[in-house]
Amino acid sequence: MPNDDVMLISRFEAVDSNEKRTEITAIEVSLSQSEEATADNILDEMADLKAFSDKQSGPLGHLRADLFSLSNKVKILEYSITKKVTKKLEESLPRMEPLNKELNALNTVEIQRFEDLKKELLSAIRKKVGKSVKKCVWKEMDIVKDCMSYCGSILDKGDVNILELVNLMKDIVSLLD
Repeated sequence: MPNDDVMLISRFEAVDSNEKRTEITAIEVSLSQSEEATADNILDEMADLKAFSDKQSGPLGHLRADLFSLSNKVKILEYSITKKVTKKLEESLPRMEPLNKELNALNTVEIQRFEDLKKELLSAIRKKVGKSVKKCVWKEMDIVKDCMSYCGSILDKGDVNILELVNLMKDIVSLLD
């Protein structure tokens, strides 16, 4: 640019390291102010890009890293706790064997008591229900007798229905017993 001042930038380079002593030579480059400003802007952008690449993407990127770290710590603690609990249970297992035998004996006794109770209840129900049915049938027996005698009086002795009546009476007698 026409009004730009020229500045001098020096850069040092190392000469080939195969030689016994290293010589440093200076290279001089002349830049205008606008070229220097452009170079500064490029260097600033590169520094910003470097800083941005170190950060996680998104506004909550730093939280993601913390969450990942905490997740790993929880996994490690979970494994540690699992090992401790397993060890404690294995240590207490021999002390639980007598308790296990007692529980099995108690369970056997309870099963036997339950079976005995079931038998007693079934027996009591059969007796009570049977008595109740017999009582009800005997109360209604007079009605059945009256119906039978009435049917016998109006039926013809040679009728086919007599056989059905006899079979019906046998069924009633078996029910009463």
